[in-house]
Amino acid sequence: MVVINTGGTFGPALQASETGSNRYILNILNDVAMAHVLAYGSEHATGRYICDSPVLHVADLVSLLKKQYPTYDISAIDADETVPRVPIYNSSTQKVRDLGLHFQPIQVIIHETVASFMEGGLLHSQHCLHT
Repeated sequence: MVVINTGGTFGPALQASETGSNRYILNILNDVAMAHVLAYGSEHATGRYICDSPVLHVADLVSLLKKQYPTYDISAIDADETVPRVPIYNSSTQKVRDLGLHFQPIQVIIHETVASFMEGGLLHSQHCLHT
């Protein structure tokens, strides 16, 4: 048996209404799907595979969003730099990368997700992004 374990999975919205699952951006839906394809296609795949993007502090995510979308009013309560950061953890994704998975850059994930929200009418050009 093969299991692909993911963190929070995000990507293009599958529905045109805002839900708790499409309010935040991070682990790439396409990468999770590709991990399943690679595991299914490998006769040596066995056990658990972790498919998780690097963990970002909210302040870092807000910074990336501001760089990619400078015309948006982007803010987050958790992005306060005066509060000490909790140490970042990262899961080992070596096993899934050994299957041949190449993770998409976070900038691509953000762009595809925001574009999907715009296409679905969840986000407008003058909309505010607040996390």
